[in-house]
Amino acid sequence: MRRILGGLVLSIFMVSGLGAITYGVPDGNAHPNVGLLIAKVGDAYYAVCSGTLVSPTVFLTAAHCTEAIEDLNAETFVTFQSAPPYNVKNFLSGTPYTHPDWESNFTDIGVVVLDKAVRGITPAQVPSEGYLDDLSTQRGLDDVFFTHVGYGTQSVRPTPISVVQRYQGISSLVNLGSALTGGVNLQTTANPGRGRSGICFGDSGGPAFFEDTDIVVAVHSFVLNTNCKGTAVSYRVDTATTLDFLAQFGVFPSF
Repeated sequence: MRRILGGLVLSIFMVSGLGAITYGVPDGNAHPNVGLLIAKVGDAYYAVCSGTLVSPTVFLTAAHCTEAIEDLNAETFVTFQSAPPYNVKNFLSGTPYTHPDWESNFTDIGVVVLDKAVRGITPAQVPSEGYLDDLSTQRGLDDVFFTHVGYGTQSVRPTPISVVQRYQGISSLVNLGSALTGGVNLQTTANPGRGRSGICFGDSGGPAFFEDTDIVVAVHSFVLNTNCKGTAVSYRVDTATTLDFLAQFGVFPSF
């Protein structure tokens, strides 16, 4: 069963739509281009999801995150602060856009177009079409890993821990072509052991970077159970569907 990484209410009034990295560590300034997606409803600010700056004005996230903001008819903001306390002066306003095939084909890709270009942060790189497929034929899959980054819940059980803070962790590749992934999703481990970690409620929209690079190959999408154990699934960026959508906002593959 799909369990979307959204819907978990916290206060910052901040509401994390999706859990953060499990078994990970605070990110600090390691990934400054990963930010927090925020909705403003009335006078309150709610943390909704994570995401990645992929151009000076485009913030890549998940479709179920942008749709949530649109459904709320909320004001949209992004911040690249890594940990509380959060300064509203550093919130950047923007407009959310959801992939048109989200409802019909589960194309879990969305963006926020920022009103002003971000300065002082280098955007993440976007891979060309079929990047992961080419990788699998070139070097095999056994040792491939991904760096996940996101904000939100660090633990569900045995102890709930939920701090709206940017965390990072590493997971191993499980599959690129199972019934769950179908060629458009990336399936990765979500259990501890061998220094590995996972994603959970509060990471939605955050990036799966290829190994220790700044190449964002997938966007965190869903987990298979409420404990955030077993495996997790992210929507691939290196597909024609994703790349055509990003091209509408002036974002193109870096290589």
